[in-house]
Amino acid sequence: MSKRLTRKQIKEDIRHDEFQTAVTSTVDGITSHRKLAIWGAVAVVAAAVAVSVAVAWKRSSDEASSLALAKAIKVYEAPIAETDAKPDDPDDPSFASAEARRAKAREAFAEVSGGTAADVASLFLAEMALAEGDTESARTTWEAFLDEHSGHALALAVRRNLIRLDRDQGKGEEVVEGLRAELESEEKSLPEDLLLYELAETLDGLDRGEEAETYYQRILDDYPSSPFASQARQKTSS
Repeated sequence: MSKRLTRKQIKEDIRHDEFQTAVTSTVDGITSHRKLAIWGAVAVVAAAVAVSVAVAWKRSSDEASSLALAKAIKVYEAPIAETDAKPDDPDDPSFASAEARRAKAREAFAEVSGGTAADVASLFLAEMALAEGDTESARTTWEAFLDEHSGHALALAVRRNLIRLDRDQGKGEEVVEGLRAELESEEKSLPEDLLLYELAETLDGLDRGEEAETYYQRILDDYPSSPFASQARQKTSS
């Protein structure tokens, strides 16, 4: 005879299904529409968001925070409908413009409080600030995130964002120096193949192609199955 579920367990299952459905559809949307394009780390961020949201559900002492995050992400991914927009629809919101959607999403993410859910929400807020050209706000959020959560599932993507932001703001030489120092360090904050790739990309941007090629080649020699191997191969053969 099967064990009968209590009302509380049934209620939790319903909430869990609602949460998981929202997260799954959102992550699929991020990947297919390339919305969460934080300096090209779409796949990394989308996967990390999925992991982090799942952790938020399992570990957060405040279930409401996890559900609030799922709802905020649903707003963030909502379609644009120039006619008959439904911004307040709890199940299928839509907005008359991207600006209206962003404003509503910002409010929704700002309301997420507590634990991992709030950590993830802060990174969506940083992405929106970046999309509006507020790079310093994005930088401040990313740096604060790393100060408090260096071992978080999203830390890799955040560190990569900061590298690319520095590079885009003309700090290439500083980036090269920092990446080389980290490659020589026993304790690395990023996987070595990723460090090699970002260093090569930075050198390329500084018109130091020969130096860059040596690092692309190191990826091919030392990490042939790396996700960066195909790009490195293209660079070395061009």
